[in-house]
Amino acid sequence: MAIVVSNTGNKTVATISDRDALLRVFNGMQVTVIDAIADILVGIGTAGYQWSSPLNKWCLMWKTSKDELIFVSEAQTIVAGKVAANHYPQNSLVWSCNIRDSNGLILGEIEPTVVLKVLDIGTTDYDGHSLHYTYAYGNVEASPAPIYCGSF
Repeated sequence: MAIVVSNTGNKTVATISDRDALLRVFNGMQVTVIDAIADILVGIGTAGYQWSSPLNKWCLMWKTSKDELIFVSEAQTIVAGKVAANHYPQNSLVWSCNIRDSNGLILGEIEPTVVLKVLDIGTTDYDGHSLHYTYAYGNVEASPAPIYCGSF
């Protein structure tokens, strides 16, 4: 008696490196990568790929998320040692953050603690002055986005 096992080659792997290490890659083989951060077209999240023998490469089929980063500078009045950004700063980071007086003179550079949209400067000494800061925020896709990969 013979047992026939069908193997389509479709797999789920953890990283892009794991995908690239797969053996017996054939035309149309599909791989889901759980953490596709190493793929600059994906950025973060999960992605689906299909092998194209004619192109001799993995082609992106879909992705769950990619940060489309937008950089913005804001100025807000400090109240109780805090200000609220207009968006959620990417990775809770802000850059070129400084406190200015009413004449626009920089009183000092600061690295605030960021929780969600709130930038906490850690002191109420500068209440009434303005906090000038730059940060990036991203629009993250909530569902898989289909990608056209070319010929298979």
